[in-house]
Amino acid sequence: MIYEQKALLISDVFRAQHTQTLKDLMTANNCILQKVPANMTHHLQPLDISINGLAKKFMRNKYEDWYAKNIVCQLNGGVSSDNVKIDTRLTVIREVHARWINELFVYLKGRPDDIRKGFEKSGITDACRSDFTVDDNPFADLV
Repeated sequence: MIYEQKALLISDVFRAQHTQTLKDLMTANNCILQKVPANMTHHLQPLDISINGLAKKFMRNKYEDWYAKNIVCQLNGGVSSDNVKIDTRLTVIREVHARWINELFVYLKGRPDDIRKGFEKSGITDACRSDFTVDDNPFADLV
C-alpha cells in the first residue's frame, strides 16, 4: 500500500533498524528513514527530548508503588520482614505491566504540549501545527 502523505521515521544508528528490507518498506510507503548520529538523539529525537523521561519516571513510579504495596500486604499478613518475597516473574508482571502501559498512554495523551515541545526543540515543526492530535490508544486491548 502506498500512502500519499510523506512520513518521517527517525532512528538511531542501531544497524537492525537500517536493513535493506526496512529501507524498501519505508520507500514503498512514502516514508523517509532518517538516522540520527551517535550520541545525538537527546538533541534530534523528538521523543527523547520530551517524552521518554516522563515515560520512564511514570513507569518507575508504577513499579515502585506495586512493589511497595506487595511488601506492605505481606507484612500486614504476618510475614516477617526477613521472609518477604516479591514475585517478579514475567508471568506475574505481564498483566500489571500491560495495565501500566495503557495508563501511560492516557497520561501522555493528556500532555500534547510536552509532545509538541520535543518536535519544536528538534526542529521538526510540521507536527507542531495547532491541529496536532494523538490517535486513539493502541494499547487498550492489552488490558
